[in-house]
Amino acid sequence: MPGRPMPPTVDEPATERNNLVRLFKPSLRPIAKEDLVKVSNDDPFVKLPWVLVPDGIGDFAPPLMNYGIDIDPDTLVAYAIEQHVAMYYADSPTCSEDEFDESTFADADKDDVDGASEDGRTGDVSSTKNSNGQGGPRGAVGHHKHTLRDLDTEDEDESDEEAEEFAGYLRYGPRKEDAQIDRAASMRRAILDIAKEKGVHLNTRLFELSMGVQRMAHRKTAIIASFYTNYDLGEADLPSTEDIEKLRTSVGSECPPGWYLDYDDCTWGRY
Repeated sequence: MPGRPMPPTVDEPATERNNLVRLFKPSLRPIAKEDLVKVSNDDPFVKLPWVLVPDGIGDFAPPLMNYGIDIDPDTLVAYAIEQHVAMYYADSPTCSEDEFDESTFADADKDDVDGASEDGRTGDVSSTKNSNGQGGPRGAVGHHKHTLRDLDTEDEDESDEEAEEFAGYLRYGPRKEDAQIDRAASMRRAILDIAKEKGVHLNTRLFELSMGVQRMAHRKTAIIASFYTNYDLGEADLPSTEDIEKLRTSVGSECPPGWYLDYDDCTWGRY
């Protein structure tokens, strides 16, 4: 990790964490289901344990951790429709570049862990696994992970994307009466629109909709708004804790911001 100062959401290097479950300790062993269940009942970390800060020089790369907030998808979709920022499929869901099926994750809970076997260990629960079941190579900064990010502008120049989303982006509407709403894209648009209206600065390149394991057992959905990850800590333009808190209260989030284990990339890998 570069020498840039860490944000206040990260532990000091000397901070001791003696109560971490095995899932948060360096190892390439398969995930034990009981550990995943415990994490799904826990609150997210207020501060990121230092062991989960990627350094790029050790033997193991930590799982992906998202610093974000819980959200209510229905509330955000309703806001997007009311404010005319909702996104719609052109003809059918297959016409959209966003392949997100929200129902896939609404049913995920502590008793339904992907790949769970009879011995209580999980199989391939990470989208970045190699064929041998170990986590794929990762870097100290930057990552290529599966997310629920709106992909309709992903191939555009970053400056064009930011101009569209923060300087009065186009208002999208259905092209036909029975058009199906793109919920993932609409949720993202809603959050960006609220941030713009409240004067909240977000790094749109890092902002994503992701799935967080913590509190999954107590929430209706695993979806969270992620503002940055443990692999983004070297970035110069991370949103402030004040801006994140302002946005959290504006979108109706029920819990304080925190560090969530990524549902799709929850295992240790190699650099």
